[in-house]
Amino acid sequence: MIIETKKISFFFWEYPGLVVVLVIGFIGGYFSADLLQLSSPLIFSMTLMIIAVFSGVLIWKAWKTMNAQQETIEQLMGLKLVLASLIDLKDTYTEGHSKNVRDFALGLSDHLSLPKEVREEIGIAAELHDIGKIGIPDAILKKPDRLKNEEYAEIQEHSQKGADALKALKGFDRIRRIICHHHERFDGKGYPDQLIGDQIPLGSRIIALADSYDAMLHGRSYRKAMTPNEVVQVITLESGKQFDPTLISKFLNFLQQGSLSGHLDPVCGMLVNPDFSQFNLWYSNQSIGFCSKACMQAFEATPKKYMNTIDQDAISSFGEISC
Repeated sequence: MIIETKKISFFFWEYPGLVVVLVIGFIGGYFSADLLQLSSPLIFSMTLMIIAVFSGVLIWKAWKTMNAQQETIEQLMGLKLVLASLIDLKDTYTEGHSKNVRDFALGLSDHLSLPKEVREEIGIAAELHDIGKIGIPDAILKKPDRLKNEEYAEIQEHSQKGADALKALKGFDRIRRIICHHHERFDGKGYPDQLIGDQIPLGSRIIALADSYDAMLHGRSYRKAMTPNEVVQVITLESGKQFDPTLISKFLNFLQQGSLSGHLDPVCGMLVNPDFSQFNLWYSNQSIGFCSKACMQAFEATPKKYMNTIDQDAISSFGEISC
């Protein structure tokens, strides 16, 4: 789990004094049975009663501990949602980006069959990966033109700022490290610490792919959005440079499986189940599901562009691309 959960210690180990009393009581009762003229059935009944009392206290303690843990988890998830919403409020142009990155990162993590705890940490880190941008001035963050060198240098600080902002949260150490290094490059030319290859946390390498994929799909004020296949071409060219080459092949395979499943967001290529998506449109006699409001709005603006994508399979040519 992400939280450093308190292990439920065995009751006897946690209360050694009571253990001693219990043992002495059993020994005393055994040797004094004849003296007190107690029958064996009575001694057995008393022993069962004592064990029942101790077991009841143990169960109560375990229940209380688990309830406290669940309450902590609920509070943590609530805090995560608040932080994620603050990121969107700070930069409305990229609203929904954090959720998209989380979904892509979790999808790839599932495809890699990573342990549940690792997937949970990557999911939280992905959703909060841009939290450091809250500390970046709006004049820089929302600038419609390309940034100057000094402005870009300030943007680069957001990954470290994001990690620092979460220092007070217990159990977030691995999540903080993933956030801190999600802009490192596989070739060592990234930031903030110029880590190389496997020195970069796996979660950071996964988020780097998901982050870039979603950003290029939706574009920015200074550049137009790309099609899924165009994005894949760019990512493939960056194999071994910006991105982990092994993860790229897994990522493309993950997207290809989504294409075959028939549940793709026509804008970004994200795996979506129309029956459960909260973003759905009825168009051309079919229900179309989207991963986010941003993708749904993009489709509404130019539906014909994306209907071709639906008819031809959004990423049907992924299999023709080799890393």
